[in-house]
Amino acid sequence: MKRWMGSLGRATEIEADGQRPRVPIAVQIEANAGYATEYWPAREGPLRLRAVHPPAADSLPGDLGHVLDARTQDGDLLRAIVLGRASAHPGAVVPGHILGFVRPADAEEGWLLVVPEADRWLAMTGDVHDLPSDLQQRLLMFLQAERLEWIGAEEADIEARQAVLRGRRLLAQERAERAAAEAAWAPTEAARRRWATFEGEAHTAAELDILRLPYRFQLYAREVILPHERLLATVHRPGLSIGQWPFSRRTEHEALLLLTTRQLLLLSDARPPDTMVRFGGFAARATEVERLSGARMEAHDDYATLEVGVRSAASVSPWTLVAPQGRDATELAALIRLFAPRPNETLPAQRGHVEAQDANTTGWQAFFTEGAQDMWLARIQSALNPDEQVLTWALSPDMPGEARTAAAVAVTTRRVLVVSSVGPPESWPVELITTTEIRTSPFGSSLRVWTTRTAPELVLPFPFTLSPAFLDVFLALRQRLTAFSTSSAHIPEQTAV
Repeated sequence: MKRWMGSLGRATEIEADGQRPRVPIAVQIEANAGYATEYWPAREGPLRLRAVHPPAADSLPGDLGHVLDARTQDGDLLRAIVLGRASAHPGAVVPGHILGFVRPADAEEGWLLVVPEADRWLAMTGDVHDLPSDLQQRLLMFLQAERLEWIGAEEADIEARQAVLRGRRLLAQERAERAAAEAAWAPTEAARRRWATFEGEAHTAAELDILRLPYRFQLYAREVILPHERLLATVHRPGLSIGQWPFSRRTEHEALLLLTTRQLLLLSDARPPDTMVRFGGFAARATEVERLSGARMEAHDDYATLEVGVRSAASVSPWTLVAPQGRDATELAALIRLFAPRPNETLPAQRGHVEAQDANTTGWQAFFTEGAQDMWLARIQSALNPDEQVLTWALSPDMPGEARTAAAVAVTTRRVLVVSSVGPPESWPVELITTTEIRTSPFGSSLRVWTTRTAPELVLPFPFTLSPAFLDVFLALRQRLTAFSTSSAHIPEQTAV
């Protein structure tokens, strides 16, 4: 916990009226100062005693613990002392308010002092000398100090909340690295070493071939392929120039066409790297295999088009992808057709279950005040139906360059919901969505949603710094596309591609 308060300078005094911000902060207890009882959790009925924990040590000033999710600048836990008249057992989470920060004089390390939300006997403490004399003595003995330095509640609260945001970003990074390391579709280092002579892991040819692709595409894939997915086919498409110059000439960036056990994915450069720009970002457009109804190839002079039928509860919509000519693209189309339903087969009875995600794990709240977050979440909640649950959501601020006002997007159990700062909320039912795309690039990022039209129904720009939050939205929506409405009518076979 070194130097977490190093930027504060000298101690500050409490305001004359004794008022200060009172936003609760959560502390997880590690050592209890007094006897603490622990009960078995129970929603109904009487509580059952589980254990009685004796004091962890003699003369502790209070329960010792750490602030949940918080990390110091050195990556350590943010230590806290909970000053309550009753102790909580180890592992318990105690919501409370910050009194201040105390440390030995001329020292860098110290402890955050927290008063429990349920026991505010010291809530008006403004200085270490306001504490009871016996508590002051225990603090001196615990910190092994002759004199204590006090830092007021206002500055301590600011630093603590910055530590929480820092910790959430670190947790998000650790979660992404862990998911990448545990990905079932990625061959391990041991498999790579013995690849030339012996294949000791059950991987598909597509999963091994991805190691031959440009490294940036391997990094892109780790962002948008779930760890439990398996790759079935991979088609590398070099950059193409299509059409006759100077009319109808367009450029297709280098891309990958991927088919997994869960999705069909077009993964391309948002802007190809060059001598001036080393990273231009990527674009990923996807649909789940439950939505596939067929595919056909059409050859041209130096390229081919792959037209894929994507089902919704209303109809089948075409999704046209530019592909290279050759055997790989032909085999990809054949695999896609295997996912098409058989004649007279009804829509799949999929639930598309997605666990609700904690938006804090992406760390995007660091860019917005707590008041702004609460206001936008309240707007989303007010637009929900009684039986609707938010799976994940993200907030994009005003973007004058994109002529877009602030807006929040949420993936719920039933639809995609967009609440803007102007106008009524907009929504798109999940069963009518065919494909979704995320474009994350320093030169323009956006989230897009298609239904039955060839143009996207939703184009929501967001700052590049908020990409992790919108990637969570993209992944949650992508998984929800497995579900169709149970009341949807059957789509005739002849309408499939």
